[in-house]
Amino acid sequence: MKYIIFCSLLVVGLILTQCDKDFIPNFEISSPAEGATIYIGDTVTITIDVDHYKSIERIDLYIDTFRVEILCCEQYYYKWVTGDCSACFGYYAEPGEHTITAHAFDKDGTVFSDEITINVESKPLIPYVRTKSATVISTKSAIFYGFFQNYSKPVNQFGFFWSKSDSDPGEKNDVILVNAKGIDFKVNADNLEANTTYYYKAFAEIDDSILTGSVASFKTKEKIDVEITDGNFTDSRDNKNYRVVEIGKQTWMAENLAYLPVINHPEEATITSRPVYLVYDYFGICTDSAKASDNYQSYGVLYNWHAAIDACPAGWHLPTHNDWDELRTFISEKEGMDKLRTGNFIKAETGWGQDGNGNDKYGFSAVPGGAYLNEFMGKGVFAFWWASDLMSPEYPAFHRWFMFNDTNFSCQNEDQYQCLSARCIKD
Repeated sequence: MKYIIFCSLLVVGLILTQCDKDFIPNFEISSPAEGATIYIGDTVTITIDVDHYKSIERIDLYIDTFRVEILCCEQYYYKWVTGDCSACFGYYAEPGEHTITAHAFDKDGTVFSDEITINVESKPLIPYVRTKSATVISTKSAIFYGFFQNYSKPVNQFGFFWSKSDSDPGEKNDVILVNAKGIDFKVNADNLEANTTYYYKAFAEIDDSILTGSVASFKTKEKIDVEITDGNFTDSRDNKNYRVVEIGKQTWMAENLAYLPVINHPEEATITSRPVYLVYDYFGICTDSAKASDNYQSYGVLYNWHAAIDACPAGWHLPTHNDWDELRTFISEKEGMDKLRTGNFIKAETGWGQDGNGNDKYGFSAVPGGAYLNEFMGKGVFAFWWASDLMSPEYPAFHRWFMFNDTNFSCQNEDQYQCLSARCIKD
C-alpha cells in the first residue's frame, strides 16, 4: 500500500514539474491601449503586465526599431517623455503611426513578445493673447504691444481696446485695429493727453469670438515748456546749443543730437542690452577728446537704439515712425511730389559728396554723418537717423535714411546695436 502511494506521488510530481516547465506567463503591454492617440510633449507611462514574473530575467522595450529601455527587477514600466530627446535617449517620435514592442526573456532563454500600435500627433494649440508693456512713452504717444500664440484657424483681426477712464477696457471703449500677420503685433497710439494714465488690452478676433489679454497701464509724460530763443535751444545737461526749425506743425532740432555722457569703444557696439555712444572714427576712451574732434562738431554722436531712445532732453523726444512720415508728407504736399522724393528739400547745402547737396528749403539741414554698421562707414555719403518705434519687442527698430546721390527719403529696419545719428522733435 505504501509503495502504491509513493508511486502515485511521484507521478503527480513529474506531471507538475512538466506543467511548470511548459507554463506560458500572461505577458502584455497594458498601457497605453492599442490605437491610443498620444500628443508630442506628453509623458506617457508604458506598463507591462506579467503573471509569472519570477521567471522573467529582463524585458527589452522598443519604440519602432529603437530600444529605449531594458526593464528588470520586477519594475515593468517606463515613462516616455515624448517631446524631450534627452529623456528618451535620443528618440523623438514624429507625428504618425508608431509601434511599441516588448520582448521578455526568461531564465531558460524563452522569449515572449507583445506589440501595440499608437498614433502620435502634435498637441493642438490653444489660442492665447498676451498684452505686453507699452514702450516709447511720450507726452502724447506710446507704443502698445500684443502677442498671439499661433492657432490653426485664421485670425480675422488684431487690435487693442483702450481707455483713460475704464480700468478694464473692452468693446465699449476705444479700439485700435492692427494689420499684422505674425505672433507679435503693435501700434503707435497718438494724440494722447500728457500726464495721464491709460489702460489697454490686446485682442485677436477668431471666427465670431474675441480673445483678449490682460490689462496693462502706463502714464504719459508730463509736458515741459521748452524755452526757444531766437530759433535756438540750449540743452541744460551740457549747455550745448541747437538750432531749431518749425516745419508744418512740428518743431525739430536742425542739428544732429550731440549729447555724449560717456564714450564707448566701437567694439562695444555689438552689445544689445545697454546704451552705446560713439563718435565717427574715434577709438579713444576720453569723452573730452571725442567732443573736440571735427566729426563730433560736424555730425554729433552715433547712438545704438538703447542710447537714442532716452538721449533727447526733457521736452523733446526721439521721433516716431509717424513723426518722420508727417515731416515728409508735409513737404511732399507743399512741393506737389512723391514723399519718397523729398530728400533734396531737407538736405544741407554743403557737405554731401559727388554733388549730392540739397537746397535745404525747410531748414532741416540734414548732414551726411554716416553710421557704425559693424564698422564706421558712409561719412559724407549718407545719413541715418533712428526712429523710436520697434518692429516688435524682440525685433530691430526703424531708422530713416537717404543716400547722397539722389533725393530719396525713406525708411528701413536696422539692428538695435548698430549706431546711427539722432534728431529730436519737440513734444
